[in-house]
Amino acid sequence: EGVKKEEPKQTREPTVLRWDDPYRPLPIEGDTFIKPDGTQVVLKIGPAGVLGENQNCDLYGGMAYPDGSLVEHGTLGTKSLGHLGETYLVDEYGEGHFWSEWLEIREYYGNKAYEEVKNPKRGQTYGKWFVYEFGQWCWIGPTNQ
Repeated sequence: EGVKKEEPKQTREPTVLRWDDPYRPLPIEGDTFIKPDGTQVVLKIGPAGVLGENQNCDLYGGMAYPDGSLVEHGTLGTKSLGHLGETYLVDEYGEGHFWSEWLEIREYYGNKAYEEVKNPKRGQTYGKWFVYEFGQWCWIGPTNQ
């Protein structure tokens, strides 16, 4: 039998996180994230099980690593960020996730596209991250190149 993955225990109450605070705590569901344009977003775990999915927030971007450098598109996660060695990627909508989270999003919405769209046409899109080409739904979100 496989090892059960336990959800981390929430150890703090939701708070306000500013995009420009490099020392903000790791985001949790219920936090209010203030984006660069001043928009306030209450963070939710989406249908794919990923915090902030489809909320267009760069949740980890600008957070400080121990050496003082900042997390940005293309940098690697650390154990303290909960994503050791994973690439952090930000899509064209300003939404950022670590690679394992993008994979969860891709799998979930890819399956939903097949379930919900019965006769897709070439070039048709599904959500922000899929387009129908070559007889299948193709991911057009971030890739770990």
